[in-house]
Amino acid sequence: TAKQGLNCLLQIISEIDLPVQKQE
Repeated sequence: TAKQGLNCLLQIISEIDLPVQKQE
């Protein structure tokens, strides 16, 4: 379950980081 939580966070971070990096 801990691994699932980390994967979920990584996915959310990736979805937020991708557009942010594109704008920069």
